[in-house]
Formats: sequence, C-alpha cells, structure tokens
Amino acid sequence: MLLLCLLMSCDSKEGAYESGKGAGNSTFTFLGLGADTPLNDARRDRLKERLGSEAMVRRTTIDLEVNRPGFLADHFGDLADLNKQLNWPPRERVEHAATLLTYRYIDAAELPFDKVALIFADPTGRPLLLNAYAGAAGEALLPSLEEKYGVAREIPWEGGHTRVWTQGEDRLLFTAWRDQYDRPRHTITIYYTANLKALMAIEGDGGKEKPSEGRKSIF
Repeated sequence: MLLLCLLMSCDSKEGAYESGKGAGNSTFTFLGLGADTPLNDARRDRLKERLGSEAMVRRTTIDLEVNRPGFLADHFGDLADLNKQLNWPPRERVEHAATLLTYRYIDAAELPFDKVALIFADPTGRPLLLNAYAGAAGEALLPSLEEKYGVAREIPWEGGHTRVWTQGEDRLLFTAWRDQYDRPRHTITIYYTANLKALMAIEGDGGKEKPSEGRKSIF
C-alpha cells in the first residue's frame, strides 16, 4: 500500500487518489498527475520534492515506441499510427509544443526509480507521456498496480513481458525485461492518448517544427 500511495498519490490535498478500471476510476495517475491534471508551478515543486531536481527540454520531440522497434505496430496499431503522425516526415527531427521533464536523482529510499521522464502539452499543461524506469526493485510495483487497476492483459515478447491496462483511449504498460548484462529492469509507460490527439489538433500543420537550417547536422 505504501508503494501504491507513493506512485499514485493518496494526498487528499491534491485530490488525486484516482484509481483505474479495477477500482471504478477513470484515469491513470502518477504522483498526483492524471490525464486532466494540468502542470503548474505547485505541481512542479511537488514533483521535485518527490523525484529530485529536473532537467527541462522545451519544444521536445515525442516518440511513443517502447520495448523494441515495431512493438507498437505489433500490439497497438492505433498508437503506432499516432507515433507516425507525431514524427512525420520520417527521418527528420519533429518538435512539438510540449515540454519534457526528466528526473535522474531520485532517492532510492523513497521510490524505486532511477529515471522518470514526463512530457506535457504546452497549450493545456496536461500530461502526454510518462516513462518511469526501475531496476530489480521495480518488481514490487506490480502488486500495487494490480491492486489499483485490476487484472492486466499480458503480452509476452522476446526479451520481456508487458502487462497492459486500458482506460478509455489511455493505456498503462508495465514491462519486465533484462538488460544486456542480464540484470532485471522494469518500466512503467503511460500513454495519455486523448491528450496527445488534442495536442495534434491544436498544432495542426503549423504547430510542429522542423530544425532550422542552422541546426541541421553537417553530416
């Protein structure tokens, strides 16, 4: 239950204990952030309190792919199509009206993650994508997720095993895999699909940016 509160926030001040399908709730949450929770200064301060200092990238790219190239196309065709739209034209760096916050200095005594990356839409402040990475300690996250969101759909694949929960268009993935040194690794990914689509609608053809001529690689 401690991990459940740490991950999904049982803080009544934030009003953010919103569970998933298994408990009758309608959004995936992480430390008080849900699909309809806009990022503001107070929430950024709270994230820094829990996750340590942040690194920020504005006008970031958005890559939805996980696990291995082609995983989305094999198992989540709609997300694969969305990823193509977010990164069109291919082989170019396509930047969006979005901000990436990355946390690498997380207190292992408080949370089992060694890296957390969150992307937010600039026009709305709402979350678009979460990736949280953990080592062997991440195994303890699964019971908390099952308690909160119920039974997951399971996808075994070469090199790992992914469990999937769905809330409307949004998805939460919990993946267990082993790295090149045969060490256990765990990843939580949340796709706030409705928010991603809303950002694309706001951006239209003019909202995405390609690098200027001066920033292109000389190679």
